[in-house]
Amino acid sequence: LIREWLNLVSVSGTGPTVLVPSRNLKAPYSQQYSLAIERELGNAYLVSLAYVGTRGIKLLRLTTPNLGLGSIIEVDTIEPLIPIDGGGFLPLLTGTTVSPGCPRETPLVERICPDADQRPVPFLGGLSVFESSAASTYHSLQLEVRRRYRRGWQLSAALTYSHAIDDVSDIFDTGSSFALPQNSLNLAAERASADFDQRVRLAISALWDLPFHERHWLLGGWKLAGIFIASSGQPYTVNTAVDVNRDGHPTDRLNTTRGLIIAADGRTRLRLAPGVEPERLLAPAGQSGAIGRNTFRKAPVATLDLAVSKEFRITDRHRLLFRTEIFNLLNRTHWGTPVRILEAPAFGQSVNTTIPARTIQIALKYSF
Repeated sequence: LIREWLNLVSVSGTGPTVLVPSRNLKAPYSQQYSLAIERELGNAYLVSLAYVGTRGIKLLRLTTPNLGLGSIIEVDTIEPLIPIDGGGFLPLLTGTTVSPGCPRETPLVERICPDADQRPVPFLGGLSVFESSAASTYHSLQLEVRRRYRRGWQLSAALTYSHAIDDVSDIFDTGSSFALPQNSLNLAAERASADFDQRVRLAISALWDLPFHERHWLLGGWKLAGIFIASSGQPYTVNTAVDVNRDGHPTDRLNTTRGLIIAADGRTRLRLAPGVEPERLLAPAGQSGAIGRNTFRKAPVATLDLAVSKEFRITDRHRLLFRTEIFNLLNRTHWGTPVRILEAPAFGQSVNTTIPARTIQIALKYSF
């Protein structure tokens, strides 16, 4: 009976789909290392220069060594309707599919490859393996200058230049990239900048006791605090909705960037050059795209938050604290990950923001 069942699924090309742990599954771990040099300048300033690194080993990932469920070879509609935590959307695709591995000449009316199944293990369907074969590295150079609180004000400025590299940034799909590799039989091609990589980050914070009318019950005693953060944009991957390499997953990347225009006009980050059709950027049928993962960048981020506060002393045991906080003081629009599916109608345009518009909060705290 078992032999007859195996023969049946082998001929049909739609064997059982299973999720299994790898035989060599290991517990992930990390190694952290750092080296820092500090120097005092006078009585108020401290300067530090540090190298900080991290290495992730045996990180978890999903692969499909026996190919996926079905190859999408003709896409009818693309709707980016599924939101992802952290920003961005996953596409909802509808179209014509065939069994993974089918040759290009397979008629579109065929849902199953008419020839022998092309999977590495023919009698199995889409085999998902939970394995610990991924790795990551992080290297950073960190420069910090601090001024101690003295004469009514203090200051801190930190500049970080870093690079985070990994094979996969999350075991689930994110708004920036898919979790599954483009080709589970070529995992080395997934090595690239991490989804959360930020090459440059500057953070400046300050506290100032305003020196005006210090003894006046209303005009004196005010404090001003602020923090300014600027960072380069994080990377994302451009994918096609077509399963070009026929591995059963719509995770294929571009084969060339010729024909793409990188825009910098806010909401639009990418667009196709006039007269360029999407298929010109794809690999030949049955091959994987040559463009790596996370090769495009989102817009940089720059925010300024401000707080003004004063404590009113009513008696020795009764006090009233007034505080006003302004977030995103400059009211800059920070667009999220653009639509990164090549064939989508809104390709290259952001449909969400990562930081809310200017927000003002006013608080009163009574202590007794």
